Amino acid sequence: MRPKAYPKELRERVIRAWQRKNATWEELAELFDVGLATVNRWIGRFRRTGSAEALPHGGGQTHRIPAAMLPVLKALVDEKPDRTLAELASWYTARTGVKVSSATVGRGLKRLRYSRKKRVSRPPSGSSRGSRRGAKSSARGWVRSPRRGSSS
Repeated sequence: MRPKAYPKELRERVIRAWQRKNATWEELAELFDVGLATVNRWIGRFRRTGSAEALPHGGGQTHRIPAAMLPVLKALVDEKPDRTLAELASWYTARTGVKVSSATVGRGLKRLRYSRKKRVSRPPSGSSRGSRRGAKSSARGWVRSPRRGSSS
């Protein structure tokens, strides 16, 4: 993750000190407790643009499954909730023609607020808990989590 930009006021103070020719770039870096490369970038940018403003954030990586295609993923889960991430990735590719990994599908499901239901909630039975050890549950699948802060 990119660190926060230095305050504009600090950038302007470094530029003003440089314009007064009071110090070398090395001295400016030490005086203002910033790196020499930082002073170099700020002065270079000021020479090119006349501004001490920080550059805007460059954005980020786009989602491989865009928001407009999340309904396709939701429909795949709703059709058969016990599909694995790998199966969902394969089905998504078949429906859309866009190859995605199981990790990408997992991130898409997280954006849809789905989580994996690992066990069925049932009333306790009289049998011992260990009697089903190793048995597969037939009710596994994806469930949608309620929004945070909602009462339902």
